[in-house]
Amino acid sequence: RRVHGGFDNDVRDWMTDRGIPQFSFPLKFRPAVWMVRLLIFYSIAQIGIDFIHSDTDCMWLRDPVPRFFANTEHAMVFSQGSSTPGKTAQVWGFVLCMGFFLARATPLTRLLLHETAQHLLWDTRMDDQISFNLILERWSVQWHALGQLYTKRWFRWLIICSKDMRVGYFHRTRLRKMGTVAVLPHHLFMRLIMKEPLTEEDAPYALHLLSPNTGGVYKVHFLRKHGLWNLNEGWENVSVQPDIRDTWIRSITAPNVKYHLLPINNDEIMAERQSRHRRPQSNNRTRPRESTPL
Repeated sequence: RRVHGGFDNDVRDWMTDRGIPQFSFPLKFRPAVWMVRLLIFYSIAQIGIDFIHSDTDCMWLRDPVPRFFANTEHAMVFSQGSSTPGKTAQVWGFVLCMGFFLARATPLTRLLLHETAQHLLWDTRMDDQISFNLILERWSVQWHALGQLYTKRWFRWLIICSKDMRVGYFHRTRLRKMGTVAVLPHHLFMRLIMKEPLTEEDAPYALHLLSPNTGGVYKVHFLRKHGLWNLNEGWENVSVQPDIRDTWIRSITAPNVKYHLLPINNDEIMAERQSRHRRPQSNNRTRPRESTPL
């Protein structure tokens, strides 16, 4: 079952009018968005529901569930990010992305989400991806690649990718008993554009490309440029009935859209990332003593 979440009143009204399951929080302050969605993730896991989170701009090209998610034993399975947070990228050679992941309702998942929310509450950068990576780094997760490793240059970073899954193990007794986490192959769930040609076997399952600007209009332009916008013009005005939703989806999408990956201006991306994480410092907040799962 699909449920759509958003932080915009117009999207909420549009989906409600068409009987599409959704929840909405009209928030304007970006850090509040990260905290609210993290609490939603935690609440879903608390009531025992496994779920896949997929950002709106993460475009699915093939169904990843049968191969990667249906029979997995890992508590959480993540796509790979770029280089945020930099501290983690230095230690691991890569980072986890919070824009596309599977979360199974296990004790390890609930503990990770709880500790991430606690960290996010007191971290001045107020970014759930930063907090999540730092929590796993603090827990001394050890990564083991199941496939060949290769590197990709990203600004000053040399990002380490794997041709297969990477599994994260914990050596601390309590965490080890709780299970493992995993990272999806980057070339199949792409965040950074790959310039090398891809074979049919290596065709991506999902493209969640990092764009220079996070604004809605800019995102649409970016997706169009890379052949990832497959909605027909005027799609938002097509009426839909809940019992014929599949017919409605087919009527508003353009068939056989072919993506084409183009080089991105790295200077634009860097400027956007720096502005995104520039937060005012507060002198009246006292950070509590960091907790430990042990």
